[in-house]
Order: sequence, then C-alpha cells, then structure tokens
Amino acid sequence: MTLRTTTALAVPAIAMLLLAGCTGGPGGGTAPSESAGTSAGSDQTVDEACTELRTGLDELSAVDGTALQSDLVNDPEAAIATMDEVESAIVAATTAVTNPELEPSAEEAADAATSFFDQARAAAQDPTTADPVTLQAGLSTLASAVGELQAACEG
Repeated sequence: MTLRTTTALAVPAIAMLLLAGCTGGPGGGTAPSESAGTSAGSDQTVDEACTELRTGLDELSAVDGTALQSDLVNDPEAAIATMDEVESAIVAATTAVTNPELEPSAEEAADAATSFFDQARAAAQDPTTADPVTLQAGLSTLASAVGELQAACEG
C-alpha cells in the first residue's frame, strides 16, 4: 500500500470507527467505578466521555479521502494541513475524555494518532523517505486504539 492510499484511507476509516462506536445513548455506558480515583473530571460517565468523543470528531466525517489522496501527489502542503486538522481533532476529542475507565484508551488513541500523522507528514514532505510498511503499522496501531474506544462506548 502506498503513502497516498494508506493516508487517504486512514481519515475516513478512523472517523467511521470513532463515530460509529461513540453513540452514547441508553445502556451505552456505565458510571465510573468507585475505585476510579479523584482526578479532575473523574466524575465523567462513560456515556459523557463517548459524547465528548463523538462531538469532537463529527468534523472528520467531512474530510474527503479522495481529495486527500490527490493532495498528497499534487499539493503536499494542503495534504499536510488536512492531516494536521485530523490529528488535532482526534487529540482534542480524546483529551476531553476524563472518565477513568476510558482515559487510558483515549490517551493511547491520541498517542497513536500523533505517531501515525507524524510519519505521514514526514512522508508527504519527502516521499522518498516513505515506508509503506511503517505507515501501515502506524495505521493499524491507531485503528486498534480507536477500536478499544469503540468497544468501550458500545459496552
């Protein structure tokens, strides 16, 4: 898989996973456990955390993967700007999660997003350094982290 394909597929796939899994709603989550600790925001329920994720990531559904793929070839600066926006949206949404049950998974997703998009930006800036295997591994790590959040929000 090439840089263009990997990166262009990443944005809509991540958005779909996060938005599909974080629907909140009745029975969609539980209150944090008693032993969860007393950090700031620790009274956030799973439903509230999933709502934060969904609200923060709604804008990702507007990202056009085909345009991003084209930009990676024709306008790398525009592609990098799009990747910056996507990464910022993911990090902001996951940072809003303070529920002790979901916070570790949210932090993992934020870290994975930062790592993947750092690699993708570097490859967009200098395609000769692009390593599709590394990019695919980064995307897989990000998808796995997002999958954990999805499962928790469905639970």
